[in-house]
Amino acid sequence: MDFNRIFDLFGSGYDDSSLNTQKEIEELRKLEEFKETPAFKLGMFKKIIFNHLSYKDRIINLFRHIKPELNIFELEEAGENITFERGWDFISQCNLKKEEWQQSLELYNTKDFKRALNLTISFYQSLEEYEKCAYLKSILDFLEKDLALQK
Repeated sequence: MDFNRIFDLFGSGYDDSSLNTQKEIEELRKLEEFKETPAFKLGMFKKIIFNHLSYKDRIINLFRHIKPELNIFELEEAGENITFERGWDFISQCNLKKEEWQQSLELYNTKDFKRALNLTISFYQSLEEYEKCAYLKSILDFLEKDLALQK
């Protein structure tokens, strides 16, 4: 049994031996470069926050049925901490002084993205991490200003 072939069904496999061609190597390099762009980081921020919202209740119900004695409040709190900290890892790299970030934010100037920002601000307000709140509010203000200029 060739495990490389099995793992290739799910992507590039579990080691570099599956990268057989120069084209595959180049595509991987482009993907790694894309992961460093503002557009990717803003997209990941939004995705992390909304995935948490959509799966939170299902996961809580699953654990409630599997292990009823589990402290659901602590589980939910831990999930929120992980979610918003992971989202923060991406959004904290935003630099409003750089044009590439401004352009990417203009692309993400949607109600959903603003909702993700507001949810994150609320989370950090509850922890009294006001520096993070101010930083996120500056991004939100930029989006509001950009929206007003487009009208």
